[in-house]
Amino acid sequence: MVAYLSSPIWFLGMDLIFHLIVIIISLLIVFYSYKCYKLIKERTYLYFALAFLSISIAFFSKIFAGLIIYGRMLRQTIIGNPALLAAAYNKLYASRTIWTNYVGFLIYVFLMLSAFMIIFLIASKIKLKDKKIIATSFYFVIITTILSMKMFYALYATLAVLLGSIIVYYYKNYKQKKSRSSMFVFLAFVFIFISQFFFIFMLYSKQIYVVGEVIQVVGYLLLLIAFIMVFKKK
Repeated sequence: MVAYLSSPIWFLGMDLIFHLIVIIISLLIVFYSYKCYKLIKERTYLYFALAFLSISIAFFSKIFAGLIIYGRMLRQTIIGNPALLAAAYNKLYASRTIWTNYVGFLIYVFLMLSAFMIIFLIASKIKLKDKKIIATSFYFVIITTILSMKMFYALYATLAVLLGSIIVYYYKNYKQKKSRSSMFVFLAFVFIFISQFFFIFMLYSKQIYVVGEVIQVVGYLLLLIAFIMVFKKK
């Protein structure tokens, strides 16, 4: 059993703020998506709301999992020598704290994969009523979730593949519509796609993780702008 920590020591706490920003953005997208659905009764917006609600819950779970570990590290630092912070960061002993962190990360992985699988199905215009397609899609979500517990990069690699496919569809949508909102949607997914590669290679340098977080937040901000534009048009 391991603790899932991604941030370099100097970025501890700041990463949780970044996650909180994503939660707020995702919830705003849920709001605007649902409003669009109520206005024009197009179920696509309802599915978008579901996907981004899943993302917001996923990041909330990740924040909770991080706070559990950071709280323990902080107690070790305050009670003992400040030098223990680095030691606590590199080696955390198996306990209920680690289990809570583990479960929090598990929920994060499953919900993130589910959210982007839903967005992929929307973008590819696959009928979400097709039970066989849904069952197959979420079979892969479950398998990847299990793999990610041992190989964390499986999450980001799978997200990169899903986002790569989503980008293709939204690029075609942009070329067809030539609207500002479609451009922002396309660019948003490009930014989120790029961020996954930084997360994949954070195994070699935790500083890379920080760059990935910044790029990811920019992507979600662009998505929010796009949804506000669409809502105003409706």
